[in-house]
Amino acid sequence: MTNNTATDISRYHDGSNALDIKMAEAQRYRREIGQSGEEFVTRQELFKLEKIGYAGHTKDTSQISEAHFDRLSLNAYANPLCIEVKSTTRLDPHTDFYMSAEELEVAINCARKGIAYEIHRVYGVGGHNIGRHIIPSEILFLDYGFRCNEITVYKKY
Repeated sequence: MTNNTATDISRYHDGSNALDIKMAEAQRYRREIGQSGEEFVTRQELFKLEKIGYAGHTKDTSQISEAHFDRLSLNAYANPLCIEVKSTTRLDPHTDFYMSAEELEVAINCARKGIAYEIHRVYGVGGHNIGRHIIPSEILFLDYGFRCNEITVYKKY
């Protein structure tokens, strides 16, 4: 029995950095889609807050590594609202999306503590039919399922 692993790998990697470039381009594209979705939600939130008399009371938390949600805003009762933005170029707002374990933990903790939490599913990013579907935590945990797609492997000490 021969070991073809090296041959199999060489089919995917020719020694150049073409694969690295493709991966970097895909990552940049996903980041741009995410950023566009977050900008769309920011505009929508600013408009909503102005209508309820709390103009400007929203904060970008996406760059705060401990936050694990994208935007802090206010709900219709002027209570804090944690928003996680999930963006797609597809027109179907019910397309599956990914959450990190930390993002899910924030959603669970908010639900337990009675803090408003919503996922803003932005769809149609990059097109003329951009929109958002808002999923409050109550609906998230009743109407949506969760599937583990990745396992982190770590060295025990």
